Amino acid sequence: MKKLIFAALAVAAMAACTKSNVDFDQQNEITFQPVSQKATKAAVVGTYYPIGAAYNFNVWAWWADQPADAEDTQIAGFNTIYINNQTFEARDYVNWGGQGKSYYWPTTGSLFFAGYSPANAPGNKAYLHHDKTFVVTDYEQSSDIANTTDFMWFHLTDKSYDRNTASVPVQFHHALSWLSFRFNLQSAATPTDWTVKSVKLTGIETKGNFTAVKGSSATEQGTAKWSAWSETEEVRVYWNDMGYNVTYVTNEYDPLANDPSVLENTKNGVLVLPQPCNPDAAKVVIEFQQVAPSGAIVPQTKTLNLGDASAEWRPGKHYIYTITFGAEEILIAPTVVDWTVVDDLSVPVE
Repeated sequence: MKKLIFAALAVAAMAACTKSNVDFDQQNEITFQPVSQKATKAAVVGTYYPIGAAYNFNVWAWWADQPADAEDTQIAGFNTIYINNQTFEARDYVNWGGQGKSYYWPTTGSLFFAGYSPANAPGNKAYLHHDKTFVVTDYEQSSDIANTTDFMWFHLTDKSYDRNTASVPVQFHHALSWLSFRFNLQSAATPTDWTVKSVKLTGIETKGNFTAVKGSSATEQGTAKWSAWSETEEVRVYWNDMGYNVTYVTNEYDPLANDPSVLENTKNGVLVLPQPCNPDAAKVVIEFQQVAPSGAIVPQTKTLNLGDASAEWRPGKHYIYTITFGAEEILIAPTVVDWTVVDDLSVPVE
């Protein structure tokens, strides 16, 4: 199993009261300084948190008259909502502050934080801080890959922070699954007579509920899962009037590097709700043309399974499906790159 590029982002920043009688310090603004751990609009990839309105994120903060560095096990005492699901935006390439206003640190006590990205993500969001649980209902991902976004969240901070904090470190986690499709010939000797015209996914659930529970320690990741899927849609991954002529490319390449065999009309855009991808669920349909010995162009369509009976896409995983054309059969071999890479699987097309 290859190691996945788990995209996580560290963010620092925030403040200000919403419905609170807590005094605040007008001199010390709360800001975030996001960084990422290999965290694209679509899948966020790289070592920085992206700049731009599409990446504004929302934050909650809870206050108690407690000194900084209170551990998250003490969260039960932090019952005053200080920032209530408010938006933060980039002030520069380093700092994120309140959108259209500044939020300031309380003069006494400390704050715990939690949040999600992007700020305009669909669905109903809540963070149950006593349970250290992020809950989303009726989240809906677009079936148009040009409009998909990378939905992320950061859990309740491990400790509380006060006005002496320059920036609050937080780490975003990917809630969705990222799919990529690559096309290759079985060997350099394989005839180059295949042209891919379109790639689409069928049976994709685009709506669901999400629950993420923080682990009980820094080493325990906790759980993140989707449920109550609905609104099955078709997702078009690739379509081109000219088509893509499949050529041989060695398999020894960086799974995340740009490669001519990747077929997506929108780069890094195939982000879907984690869900079952067994033979009874999601499938990939490939329309292609093959040149017959007579020279005639023969249009063909193949529908392929994306996993076995127990297969499912999981949050924060990058699944790379390599479809291989050979002299006798077309093979499909998925891998995953963590954002987090999944074990290679092969599905023959006969």
